[in-house]
Amino acid sequence: MNNSIDILIFVQDPGAANYVAPLVKGIIDKGLGIKVLTDGIARDHLTLRGIANEPISPGMSAADVINEYAPRLLVVGTACNPDTFAFPLIHAARDAGIQSVGCIDAAMNHEKRFSGRSDDALFHAPDWILVPDGSIKKKFVDLGASTDSVIECGHPHYDFVRELGMKFAKKERSTIRTRLFPDLKPDQKVIIFLSEVSARLDPLKAEVIKDYTFSGRGSAKGRTEIILEELLDAAKLFDDTPYVVLRAHPKDDANDYEQYRAELNMVSFGGEPHEMLYAADLVVGMTSMSLLEAALLGCNVLSVIPREFEMKWLPFPLKSRIPCVYSSIRLRKELKHLLNSGRPLYSSVNDVFVNESVVRTVLLLENILDNSINGHRSTPQP
Repeated sequence: MNNSIDILIFVQDPGAANYVAPLVKGIIDKGLGIKVLTDGIARDHLTLRGIANEPISPGMSAADVINEYAPRLLVVGTACNPDTFAFPLIHAARDAGIQSVGCIDAAMNHEKRFSGRSDDALFHAPDWILVPDGSIKKKFVDLGASTDSVIECGHPHYDFVRELGMKFAKKERSTIRTRLFPDLKPDQKVIIFLSEVSARLDPLKAEVIKDYTFSGRGSAKGRTEIILEELLDAAKLFDDTPYVVLRAHPKDDANDYEQYRAELNMVSFGGEPHEMLYAADLVVGMTSMSLLEAALLGCNVLSVIPREFEMKWLPFPLKSRIPCVYSSIRLRKELKHLLNSGRPLYSSVNDVFVNESVVRTVLLLENILDNSINGHRSTPQP
């Protein structure tokens, strides 16, 4: 045993990295010892945010990691990867008598967050599951998790985004737009379209495409590509053509959208997207968490839903609070309406959030640590 720390954190997915990043400073400010281990693209994501982290050493087993750092508490981000290193870490921690916490950053694919390659959705579940809101808590309770083990703490990343919005509001928006979009014409409207990974990573089956209420140009095999084609074609109908930016997903490759380059004013890869979202006149996506970030920043947002039941994939605070369209005709009408609208306040979106999520979550982790010292496992309170 070379080290002994209070909290060991492991993340792999960019969504989990967003959740964890604001927590790290809060944990350090409490004087707790912390170590952040990463795998995959979460490493670059956290480094960009200034969060010190290290990759898992090659050849180390989960038991080796637990023995090496001897944490009092394990905290893991979640993803849909059935082979994530988070799962063996949870089991190794349990074998060592160490409690574990899983952080849920979004409702999407909730049934896959702890299933791995098992048919049991909670096969790899930790001792505690932290969720942003009550709707997601219900999903895990419905899967079989005990009510006491699923705790609503809010989302630390939302705190971060709202603070950014207040910071951006102190700047001249026109100056930001000129810097970010140097070839933007005077009075030209800016639309940012949010990728949700390309067809290379998530190709659609023919039966799924058949159920879509959007067809794109008829040959695209990806959800992102089909809706992007609909948006590009709709944008061409404007007398004053909008400035269209594709914001790539962190898992996308630079060549994934090469066929659309000539129709796009910009393709944005890497770095933090928030200032660009703030500067846009309209942010268009499907069910991406970045739609919620844009709404928190005070942007006009539009959700394009290719199958009506996908509405349930939207982040809970956006449901019934932002415009959603299910057809090409409605898409064109909403684009025109929203591009001619002023910037919304989205107070209704902010009102549904758990406030001061970072403070609440750090307090919860402290309470779990205190309970472990006292030798009992009562439900911690944030």
